[in-house]
Amino acid sequence: MVVNTNTIANNKILYIYKDNTEYANDYKNFLENKGYSVSLINMNHINSSFLTQFDLIIIGADTGVSNTWSNYTACLIVFESARPIIGISGGGASFFDNISLKIGWGECWIVPSISTVKSGNISGILFNTPNTFKNNTVYTLYSVKCSAYSVYVPNKTSDLTLIGREESSTTHYPVIMQNLTYVLWGIEYGPINMTYYGLNLFINIVNFLIVTHAPSETVIPPSIPGFELIVVALSITPLILVSKKKGIIK
Repeated sequence: MVVNTNTIANNKILYIYKDNTEYANDYKNFLENKGYSVSLINMNHINSSFLTQFDLIIIGADTGVSNTWSNYTACLIVFESARPIIGISGGGASFFDNISLKIGWGECWIVPSISTVKSGNISGILFNTPNTFKNNTVYTLYSVKCSAYSVYVPNKTSDLTLIGREESSTTHYPVIMQNLTYVLWGIEYGPINMTYYGLNLFINIVNFLIVTHAPSETVIPPSIPGFELIVVALSITPLILVSKKKGIIK
């Protein structure tokens, strides 16, 4: 088996926004400075054929609120593209809620002020490529305090990767992954407010998702304690959009 270790060249990223072009361009500039090719698109202009060229999709924070992603048709198109996705803050949580994931808005509370996370217990490329992070260590991801959507995980399940939890709560995770495909980066602000560690962790997540979902490659999954590799067909019937429960303000 072969692992695609090319972390930059020919990797194309799509950032979906609604109104906030400032955040969109912040992510674009950051990722392009790292060597990625980044395109921006307003969510109202999404079409299925356009998505096929990208290796990763980023859902902007401004694309949805509560359990309603702003564009129902675009939500289904993005979901059916079978691309790995990073969802930012409320827009990401809203999108994941609409495709019935465990890392969506209905499983979150809102943290009004956060800048740090405690890293999970993860080995493999997620915490080691291209930047190295230690397990169970507190890292400052942002230079300022900002709000975040944080997923409640009272009991860990095998489909969840617990990347970064709140310092003050052992059961809430603002940075979390499901099915090795979907990541909620629950913290609101963009790269301009990230620290060295925040920028590096975000790049590790981008790299992980692109490498493990590289087309025409047989990929060795990262070693994550307690995880079992499950192969799932990517032609998924769209799920019914359901509001699970109201969010809780911390």
